[in-house]
Amino acid sequence: GDGGDGGGGGAKELVLRVLGRGVGSDLSIFPAVVNALAGVPLGSEFNLELTLTNPNSSSRAWRWQPEEPTVEGDKLSVVVEPSDGEIEAEADAKIRLAMRGDVPGTLRRTLRFDVSPHGRELRLPVALQVLGPHLVASSARVDFGLCPLGEAATAPLTLTNESDTEAAWMLLPAATPKTKEAQDAVRAQAEALGRETPPAPTVDELGWAWSSSSDLDSQASRLKVEEQLAAVHLAAGLSIDHLCGVVPPRGHTSLVLTADVAAAQSLRRSLALHVRHGQTQFVNLTSEVIARRACLSTSHIDLGVSYVKVPVQRRFELRNLTRIPTDFKFAPRAVNQPSSIDLELEPNCGTLKPGGSISIVMHFLARAVCDVDMLVGCELHHGTAAPVAMRVSSIVKGLTLSYEVAPIDDPRVMQPPPPTEPHVPPPQAPLPALEFGLDVPIFEQRGLLLLIQNHSAVPTQYEVEVSTYGAPELSGELAEPPNAHSFALSDSMVTAVKAAETLAKRQAARSARLQAELLSSRASGFTSPPQSVSDR
Repeated sequence: GDGGDGGGGGAKELVLRVLGRGVGSDLSIFPAVVNALAGVPLGSEFNLELTLTNPNSSSRAWRWQPEEPTVEGDKLSVVVEPSDGEIEAEADAKIRLAMRGDVPGTLRRTLRFDVSPHGRELRLPVALQVLGPHLVASSARVDFGLCPLGEAATAPLTLTNESDTEAAWMLLPAATPKTKEAQDAVRAQAEALGRETPPAPTVDELGWAWSSSSDLDSQASRLKVEEQLAAVHLAAGLSIDHLCGVVPPRGHTSLVLTADVAAAQSLRRSLALHVRHGQTQFVNLTSEVIARRACLSTSHIDLGVSYVKVPVQRRFELRNLTRIPTDFKFAPRAVNQPSSIDLELEPNCGTLKPGGSISIVMHFLARAVCDVDMLVGCELHHGTAAPVAMRVSSIVKGLTLSYEVAPIDDPRVMQPPPPTEPHVPPPQAPLPALEFGLDVPIFEQRGLLLLIQNHSAVPTQYEVEVSTYGAPELSGELAEPPNAHSFALSDSMVTAVKAAETLAKRQAARSARLQAELLSSRASGFTSPPQSVSDR
């Protein structure tokens, strides 16, 4: 002021207007970073309570701003409750944070909170480790072992879920190994079926819609997927009772794998176990598929010349060429077997041991003259293996005997021809008659010598049979026998009777001597045949 008059000065009131700007403190959040890296099962929710703190002396309003998730966090679902609110001066607010991952892995996002008035944006980084299903096969290699062609071999496989979330799975054919054995097996299977193996569908083509629920549409979709997979596996000679499914948490499922290929091969296949939101595993399948094989020790049995009603035996072997037991059975009748031929094989059926052999005896008997050229077949293991056969041939001839009438003192009686000397068969003419004459006196004995010859190459039994015929009818005067009282022999008749008796005794003694000598000579040069053939 101005005190110009020197007196007591007066007072003046001054009003000052002060202009300025205040800056408030930012809100704080606890925890400042959320790292849930301990692992949360897929589909499970992770919950956490957050604390918002207002250090200012005035209230603040906040709001959660859901942002567009990044590529890394587009499968992370976040819920904030409440999503907005107002915090009084120097107060706290509790917020619930819920997160759920839709895919396995570490999912990250950054949450934004707007603050008004006089507050900067608040950011909260979050990370969630999502654990997918862990499905484990009981074995990475399934060996069916030595498998006979035409027979199915089975093996078990167990899938165990070692996680706390359910596991949807599918079994698809994997790529064929590049080894020579695997490629040869694929070609052998294709040649046996007459077609190539169709390409396997991919997981993307099949999809996982069938595993989402248990309604009728999902069940129909699952059946369709199993049909597609079964067709591909069957073309490779494999069948599996279940090709897709869902294993509950900490559960397991059992499968039965069956190998029934169409050709002998060294089976080398691989299966891919695809797990939704999980890792793919591979199961290798191996087997040695062997075709049963057997052979005969001979392919042709030539009996040469055989004879009617003379049995012939031959022995041969049937061998097993594999290490697999093999059943065999000979056909009941041979191909082109004449009706007059009896053929029997002992044994005609049985089982061949691995790598073993069995001796077969063939019994051949002809009942009529014929030429034989037939094929004897043997079925192996009920027709599942290639059969074996052999040829049997023979020329069947009849047994031929002949006789001729010779004098009693014929030298051939004392020195018969040796058995090895060939005999010429008799001509096709009636054999000579045995004529004793028409003037044989009564009580006189006459004899004829028959030389019987065998024209066959085998010993032949024979039998001579005498037939007696009745006498013709006599006239009336001769039909009555003479009276014994009036019948008397004259001296000449008595002399003739005695002479006839003496001659008969001499001839009987001579015949007995000749018969003994004949039997003795035959015993030194012949042996009695074991066969029993009767030709008259």
